[in-house]
Amino acid sequence: MAKNKNEVANIVTHDPYLQTSYAFSGNKISQIDLSKANKNSFFMSYIKYKDIMSGSVEIPLSTDEDDISNLITIKAYEQFGLDPSSEYKFVYNETLGISSETKIFNVFISDILSTDQLFSLALKKIPYIDYVVAAPLMFHALYKKNILSAQNTDAFVVLQDDVIAIYQNGEYVQSRPLRYSIKNISEKFATLSGDKLNDNVFLNIIKNGTNTQDDRSRDFIVEIFDEISYYIGDLINSLSRFVGSNVSNINLVTDIKMGNFAEFIQEKVSIPTNYLDLNIAINSKEVEVDNIHNIMAINSQYYKETQENDFNFSNFLRPLPLFQRNSGKLILYTLLGLLIGLLYPLYLYVSGIITDVDTADKKSEYEINNADKIRIEGAIAALEQQISGVSKSIEEEQVVIDFRKNTIKEIYDKKVSYPMKGVVLFELSNLINNKDIQTAKIVNSNRDMRIMLVSKDEKKLTELIQNISNSDKYSITTK
Repeated sequence: MAKNKNEVANIVTHDPYLQTSYAFSGNKISQIDLSKANKNSFFMSYIKYKDIMSGSVEIPLSTDEDDISNLITIKAYEQFGLDPSSEYKFVYNETLGISSETKIFNVFISDILSTDQLFSLALKKIPYIDYVVAAPLMFHALYKKNILSAQNTDAFVVLQDDVIAIYQNGEYVQSRPLRYSIKNISEKFATLSGDKLNDNVFLNIIKNGTNTQDDRSRDFIVEIFDEISYYIGDLINSLSRFVGSNVSNINLVTDIKMGNFAEFIQEKVSIPTNYLDLNIAINSKEVEVDNIHNIMAINSQYYKETQENDFNFSNFLRPLPLFQRNSGKLILYTLLGLLIGLLYPLYLYVSGIITDVDTADKKSEYEINNADKIRIEGAIAALEQQISGVSKSIEEEQVVIDFRKNTIKEIYDKKVSYPMKGVVLFELSNLINNKDIQTAKIVNSNRDMRIMLVSKDEKKLTELIQNISNSDKYSITTK
């Protein structure tokens, strides 16, 4: 059969005075035999005001934070006359705004041996108690869970614990012992009536308060309620002067509702008064549960959310998880040392493998690139050889071209620039004959032609020379 997932997350509240226990799970509540509770549940309990010592301790304002705990402990031993041979648990919180010259702390002290005896029966059935709260401090969680408004100064009259506690703006301020409880009221009624009543008979009478049908019983109840009202009024006035603020609300915490008791007190002390009803489970109407268990369940929920351990009186905490203990930390550090010691050679080994793989990749890449380099160099050499051959061919062709150009030029010069000798001779003959000059001799060589002229008239020779000079084709050079 599969376990309910919520079973592990159960909250189990235990009243060590009445030996009653309740399990809260899945928004439901049920009474439970503590010995049958799931050992993984969160176990919660409380200590009555009468089983702790409480008071105020003042220390200098200049005290260092590291010294506060030791100084409070020393002063508590002095103020409360504690036995140095006994072992105590100290819980404290600072009261703000009372003095500008000193720090004032509310101090709660429990005798560890007495606490062990109180929970001895429970510890035979369960291995741990995760949280134990002192009765005056259990209302802190109601404000933190927004069940009560933290804007006022409230008084909590706990009839089953014989204590009255004052909270200001959601913070505990002060508490006083209460002279009256249900048991005291029953005894007072028996004294006035002269009748010895068992619990059931008395509860049947008191449940209607002053509205009981029996006139004689009503008179006794009115007298008792009057006495309690004045007593509570005096206590609240005293506490109001101490905290410097008037109480705005009175909350009655009791499992036995005494009819119109709240209205009676409100009328007498002129402060709004109500029973504190905390039905936190969806089946609250089906299960009869003491109000103190509801308050403990809310404290458990708040602690599990925040892990605030400042007001915990438990001497029976479950061991921390392994690695939060000193031995576990030693094991953890040892394992870490071994792991670090193994990590270095492992790092070297892995680095070596990575280096080898990287080297192989680089070598392969080099071989490919080197082959490409050789191929490219070969191609470049071939191209250079081709270029050299082409250049040589160009040079040879250039020689041929230059030769041909020169030849063509010479031919051109001979054909165009140098007229044929015959033409020259013909043209010169005409010029000579026109001047009546005789040709004595013509001598022809490879490039030169010499003409010797004879004339009786030098003037005609001069004119001939001038005519030749005026020609576009010839020029005269004299030596």
